[in-house]
Amino acid sequence: MSIFNSVFSSITGKRTNGGSEAIQNLGHKKQRVHNGAIRKEIQTTISNHEDKTNEYNLTDLKNQANKNQSKIVTTNNTPQAYLTKNVYSTTLINKIVESTAFNYNERLVWSLGTLLFGQEELTVCSNDGPSRSLTTTVSPKQRRRLRNWICNTVVKELKQRNLLNMDIDKIEDGWKRAFYYLSSGQVIQACELVQQLGDDALATMMVVHFQQEVDVCNQAQNQVLYWQERGLFDSMPLYRRKMWYVLQGQLGYVNHIKAVVTEDLSWPQVLLLYSLYGGHRGDLNSGLSAYRTLTSSHGSGVNGLHQLRARKHTASVPSDCLWYNLLQWWSSSTSSSANDAIYRKELELALPLQCRWVLLLHVSPMFEHGDDDLESWKQQWCDELYKSELEYMAIHAGLYLSSPEVAIRKLLSRRQLEKEHYLCRQLQIPTGWITDSKAWYALNQQLYDKEVDYYLDAKENEKARDAILNHMIPALFFDGRHFTQYSHPLERLPSHYHPALIYS
Repeated sequence: MSIFNSVFSSITGKRTNGGSEAIQNLGHKKQRVHNGAIRKEIQTTISNHEDKTNEYNLTDLKNQANKNQSKIVTTNNTPQAYLTKNVYSTTLINKIVESTAFNYNERLVWSLGTLLFGQEELTVCSNDGPSRSLTTTVSPKQRRRLRNWICNTVVKELKQRNLLNMDIDKIEDGWKRAFYYLSSGQVIQACELVQQLGDDALATMMVVHFQQEVDVCNQAQNQVLYWQERGLFDSMPLYRRKMWYVLQGQLGYVNHIKAVVTEDLSWPQVLLLYSLYGGHRGDLNSGLSAYRTLTSSHGSGVNGLHQLRARKHTASVPSDCLWYNLLQWWSSSTSSSANDAIYRKELELALPLQCRWVLLLHVSPMFEHGDDDLESWKQQWCDELYKSELEYMAIHAGLYLSSPEVAIRKLLSRRQLEKEHYLCRQLQIPTGWITDSKAWYALNQQLYDKEVDYYLDAKENEKARDAILNHMIPALFFDGRHFTQYSHPLERLPSHYHPALIYS
């Protein structure tokens, strides 16, 4: 017998079969929902200052992990790097999430990225190197994990930002307390309390919906209709009726109760309700889209805010909530709307550069920006690493560019790098690139003798002659004091060239 065959009942909501097992099963399943009641606590302001040493250690850790998950393929004397494993599925992300080197907002982005993209498979093609196999379908297991993550994160946001204006445990109205448990991500507590209050039908549907086993929207509508036909629904407490409307996906103004379901809730609570219940037949993507439409300045405007009536100044998600940006970007990836395309571009720019870079290596087809922009972001990440004195990591990151030669030559010429064997053997940088870069560095430092020596040591005689004619001799002409310094490379030149050819 279906669990819904026993749902329709009297005003008590009692069932006549063993549907209570669903509540018990929810408690036994591995839930990531916070089990403790949320209490009003004064939290410290989110710090924007990071310890630079820890930051560099984490950057080193990330890039070292990338090296272990990547393969370098040389084609036409040009090396390029490709991922062979999904970085989001490694223990690296756990270390990032647990580290204090990243602020609270960025740690949540990495954590969410694991759920959204940790299942992406990287497949290797023939001689063209590895390519990405993008999977857009979401498994039931992934949906459940994502629901749990959203609930758990809402609990964190309410505490971190000190958004609750009451202690839920001390709310005298049991139905209001259950409603606040539900909207605060504490589904287990809400279900247990609803069952204690006597509405087993509501508790069962909450469990079934949360476990993503059955869509309960139609069943909730039928239950409410059943009670309304018997004149029982209108006499129920307001927050009990609100919870029934939540299960139906009606979260705005409901004429029957003359109230807005989400009234006086903070933005994390409203976002959770729209994410889990506001979509068509419980669909997360359409729920997020509905929430964005209501809160967007380009959407419903005043009418949208009227449908929310969230607590003052908390209707919209703060701009520093990076995980919300990533969630919306992921959920809108299949949309073909022009407005969504513009919105997605804004979200892409809002993500931290290093998060953007890792996403580019895994799911670049999802990006709305063009190829030129994507390449410029990769280049920016290389520059950031180089500025942080992580030269070798910057060069390795440069190998992920579609045309890495120009960028890597530029990076090599900025400083004198000692680990040439590492560059040649591990990163497969051509020796010609290294020689040219050392010579360019010497030229920029006006060390013309060094420039010539580098070319002569590499048996690049033509380039050595050009350096003498175009750089060294003009320098001697304008300042003869350096003749002794430049005499050594001039003396070496006849051993590489017949004297008659030197000035030919």
